[in-house]
Amino acid sequence: MASGLLLKNKENFLLPPYFVFAPPDFGDAPYPYRLPKPPHASAPGWKCSVYYYWWLYLRRSADYKQTCEQDGVGPCADLYRDFGNIHASDFQTWWEQHWQLFVEPVAVTNSDDVSLGFERSITLTIDLHAKRNRILDDIRNILSEQQSVQEQDRVVSNARYPVETNPVLSALHQHLIVWDMRQLNPSVSDAVLADLADIRVNHVVNGVTAEQAEMIGKDPVRIISEVKRRKMQAAQRHIRTADQYIKNVARGRFPYRIGR
Repeated sequence: MASGLLLKNKENFLLPPYFVFAPPDFGDAPYPYRLPKPPHASAPGWKCSVYYYWWLYLRRSADYKQTCEQDGVGPCADLYRDFGNIHASDFQTWWEQHWQLFVEPVAVTNSDDVSLGFERSITLTIDLHAKRNRILDDIRNILSEQQSVQEQDRVVSNARYPVETNPVLSALHQHLIVWDMRQLNPSVSDAVLADLADIRVNHVVNGVTAEQAEMIGKDPVRIISEVKRRKMQAAQRHIRTADQYIKNVARGRFPYRIGR
């Protein structure tokens, strides 16, 4: 996130933007976020963000691509007005122009008559001559009285486009690898697809692998068949999940699916 990205509250105070989940880090973020577990070992900071995968999945939507090719006219016209032509630039360029879609509204203001737009909000009057530690202690006490423990722990987003669930980046990455591999190899079996996408499944059946069975003189056919079935099921799960994510991201929801 570029260091020039700042928000203004009602009184025009410059504030660094706040995101529920870590934004992409291009090396000049105004303040550090705790990065999630990387999607893969070599992932740079700007790929360690659910917002990067939001962009990637939306680029896979045929409906959204059609709308981009028609300059905003098409099945995703409403979404296009916010997200624009995501095929026209790289991710960093797009992010620097659209990060406001995911940022949280300013949580604190010193105006007595401003509405933050939340279901529940309170207005505080602060004595600016008091010591900062005392002010912060008083605010914490008020929050403890106003919020239950469950409310304090629950992640609630007021962004224009909130992230639907707590994302696991490695899973989002793997779903997309399998989906992309299927597009490149439409005619191969699901088991072969699993091998091409390097999907790992358990090769142990009844305590032994096919190689171990051969070594002790047992027929490995059933073991090979079971491992193949596991590969097929794993590939199919990834494809179903990716399909749902791609379908729903074109409706402004990510990562969102119904069932597996």
